[in-house]
Amino acid sequence: MIAVGSCLVLAGAAAASSSQPRHVWYPLLVIGGASAIIALVLLPAVRRRYAADELRRIEAMDAGPRA
Repeated sequence: MIAVGSCLVLAGAAAASSSQPRHVWYPLLVIGGASAIIALVLLPAVRRRYAADELRRIEAMDAGPRA
């Protein structure tokens, strides 16, 4: 999501610098910027959640089969 947002921002910046009309470059910048920023903000929470899930899976494997 970060990579796609960054690519959209780059495409929007290229369109804006080549004198394209606003309705061409503005959506690219807004959607790309928003998706990149949201992904960057959520990244630490996603990593914590993945680590917790992985720890829970490892603990379940260590516990062995239930009797």
